[in-house]
Amino acid sequence: MNTKRYPKQIQFTFPLLNSIEEAGGQAKPKEIYKKVGLSMGLTPDEINAKDEKNNFYTFHRHLRWLKESLKHKGLVETPKRGVWALSEKGKEYLRNCRPGVMIHVFYTPKGDCFLGAFQTVARAIGDGAVNLHFTSPPYPLNTPLDYGNVKSQEYVSWFLPMAEQIFRTLANDGSFILNIGPTYLKGAPVLSTHFERLVIALEDRIGFHVAGKFYWDGNKPPKTPWVTKDRVRVRNAVEEIYWFSKTPFPKADNRNVLKPYSDSYIRAKKQADKTGNFERQKRPNLSIAPAFKVDNGGAIPGNILTFPYCKDDRDFVKACYAQGISKDKIHNARMPIAVPEWFIKFLTDAGDLVADLFAGTGTTGKAASNLDRRFLISDQSYWFLKQAYLRFPEAGSLLF
Repeated sequence: MNTKRYPKQIQFTFPLLNSIEEAGGQAKPKEIYKKVGLSMGLTPDEINAKDEKNNFYTFHRHLRWLKESLKHKGLVETPKRGVWALSEKGKEYLRNCRPGVMIHVFYTPKGDCFLGAFQTVARAIGDGAVNLHFTSPPYPLNTPLDYGNVKSQEYVSWFLPMAEQIFRTLANDGSFILNIGPTYLKGAPVLSTHFERLVIALEDRIGFHVAGKFYWDGNKPPKTPWVTKDRVRVRNAVEEIYWFSKTPFPKADNRNVLKPYSDSYIRAKKQADKTGNFERQKRPNLSIAPAFKVDNGGAIPGNILTFPYCKDDRDFVKACYAQGISKDKIHNARMPIAVPEWFIKFLTDAGDLVADLFAGTGTTGKAASNLDRRFLISDQSYWFLKQAYLRFPEAGSLLF
């Protein structure tokens, strides 16, 4: 078998590193040959094919060459003969794809998932192709997580180049939904104003309009010691979600997100139907009671969204456990699918394209697919996208 039939080494890099990761951080070459080969769609015969003339296993040698290259780069180690292991640098490389690399991870009839940094993937999207950009980028945390976090002082300058790509790829009647949580400054119980400064910059420097502001109550537990230990602050009960648009009149229809009528309204409606009195009346507090003659199918929602954090994620967690992904390795900042579902129903139509280039475990893509929209999701962490893949049983095999 000729090695020229194999993809370039870079396409084997992540499968090789991942196979070592899944084996607990180190593995014997024979195990790696099999796992990488099967993940790339090779048959057992192709994996073990031998070049009889030169007396070597073709695919095995292909991966050994790659191993030597990765060892030279500091990504792989050989702690003892016959064992390949991930270095700390290799673990970081596996979790965060370097700029310029964009790899197709999986696809479904409704969308595609790519491994790649935000800017790399965004540049591959055509002008005005996206109807809804929905994303929740890494928050500016004082203690960075595995996937990396920018300091609050740097957040605006970090995000603006990505915002330019969002603006370029957004349809004229499209919307951009941005969720960022509150963050305390390091060493003091005072909040950073990174979000406020970013909103102003998106308006003044990029050209976005602020179409709306929402508050998501996810019933998150308090995590900062200012609340739980020093007791000098209260729990931040909500996160802010901003709705941006390219024009003052983006596509939107609140009839798609009506909420059930309250019990008191239903009782009043029944009484009005019975008496025939549908006139608007003043309440004791002088506010005007609504007319009851027309049933609109529900009440117009407010801008406070109550969706419990990760309540709808139990099946996903079980799927992770079934694949041997331990609790400490599951993405710990997952958004409930109900949040992107609400905005997708509000701001898009069936067949529209929804994009999330900080996809994490793919909740935005899953929500779009559930609602018969097309999706494009990406993340720079292969580890997270492997978890996102579990949300899409209709997807074929991982492409690498």
